[in-house]
Amino acid sequence: MNELKTRAITSLLQGLQNLKCSYLVVMEDGKRYEFGNLKQKKKARGKYEYGAMRKYYGPLISDIQPGEVVEIKGNDFNVVDLQSGISAWGSQRFGKGALMTSMNREKNVIEVLRIL
Repeated sequence: MNELKTRAITSLLQGLQNLKCSYLVVMEDGKRYEFGNLKQKKKARGKYEYGAMRKYYGPLISDIQPGEVVEIKGNDFNVVDLQSGISAWGSQRFGKGALMTSMNREKNVIEVLRIL
């Protein structure tokens, strides 16, 4: 690498260090410049298996009609998590504001009303 490129990369890397950035630069000649903590954070494992809630409530409300109310039991799921999943799915499937959900903690159910 020629002197101009070396000065340019040195200047850029010093700027990144001053900004407290982590970086890894590999030059065309294979030379590596590394600074900071580059280890990837592991993704947190969810409470439930991926798609488990959707498999549970999907068939119960997939063909819900306007004006219809469906009660979905919490079973193995936290009702707060279940309500969140149902609301998100309903917004995606029917549009924003088309479903209304209510949590009945006494009966451990989510009541779902399709409005639109």
